Amino acid sequence: MPLLEIVTDAAETHPEDAKLLVRELRELLQSLQISEAQIEQGQMRVDVNVSVSNDKMQGQRVEIKNVSGAKNVERAVEHEYWRHIKLMEQGIIPLPETRRYDADIDQTVPLRHKDTEPDYRFFQDPDLPQITITN
Repeated sequence: MPLLEIVTDAAETHPEDAKLLVRELRELLQSLQISEAQIEQGQMRVDVNVSVSNDKMQGQRVEIKNVSGAKNVERAVEHEYWRHIKLMEQGIIPLPETRRYDADIDQTVPLRHKDTEPDYRFFQDPDLPQITITN
């Protein structure tokens, strides 16, 4: 199965916006016959990055891996947002880490901590061209 990775710009959005983006992207991939985009069959996976900042603290990015389904994307973003808010209200900056969303308990669960930015492995594969799509 070929791999297509789509990365969007950071945005200040409501969790519902993330859900709608995933639904629109899935419909686009299906209508263009690029993919059936069946999440249950592993044809589409969604990773979400969340960071929250306020006047006193700069939040750290937390990555939520392999969220299944648009509704779960919304729920994962909402849960992670409130988790960050609660920590910051206690004077704690959320640590950069990778988490997963557990739909059964409606929570994100830690997988591993990130010590440095390269741990996120954002790098260009030299064999794959980067294509920037504008409006």
